[in-house]
Amino acid sequence: MLKTKVQVKVHTNAYVLKDTNIFTAKKEWMHGEDCTPSYITLEDEYPIEDVEFTVYQESPDLLREIEDAPSEEVYYHSALLKSNCRVTSQPDWGDVYIYLKGKNTVDPISLLQYIVSFRDECHFHEEICEAIYKRLMDTISPDELSVRCLYARRGGIDINPERVSHERLLHHTLSQVDVPHIKTPKQ
Repeated sequence: MLKTKVQVKVHTNAYVLKDTNIFTAKKEWMHGEDCTPSYITLEDEYPIEDVEFTVYQESPDLLREIEDAPSEEVYYHSALLKSNCRVTSQPDWGDVYIYLKGKNTVDPISLLQYIVSFRDECHFHEEICEAIYKRLMDTISPDELSVRCLYARRGGIDINPERVSHERLLHHTLSQVDVPHIKTPKQ
C-alpha cells in the first residue's frame, strides 16, 4: 500500500507543441518564422464520432482522393497509429506526421480510417512508415510527400522512421545523432 498521494496527468501533443523552450518540439514541429502550428491533428479537427472504424488490416482502398484541393500544402498528424511487432506481436503505439503538397490531396477522414487500419498488422515500424508513404504516393501522386512515424519506446530503443520524396524534407534533428530529439508525450 502506498502512503503517498498519486497523481496522473495526460498531456496531448498540443501541450508539447506549446512549450516555449527553444530546444523543444515547438522549434522542431512548427513551420514558418513565427512558429505557428501547421499540423492538423485529424482526430481533434474532424468530427469522427460518427465515423465507423471497422477495418483493422491495412487497406489502401480506404483512401479517397480530393481533386483540385483548395490548399496545395497540408500537414496532418494522428496519435492513433498502432500496429504490432512482427516478432513478438506486442502493440506498438505511435504518432504519424504527414506532409503533402500537390494539386490533389487525400480526404482527412479516409486518411484517419486508413491509419487505424494498421491496428492488427504485424510489421516493423519502418514497414508501416513505408506502407503509408507508398499508398499515399500511389493514391494521390503528390509533388512532395513526407511521412514520419514516431513510436513509443519499447525496450529502451527509439525507432522513428521517416520517408520523404525530397531530401530537403528530412526532419532536421531526427537524422542527426548528435542533436537531442524532443519526444512527444507518447514517446
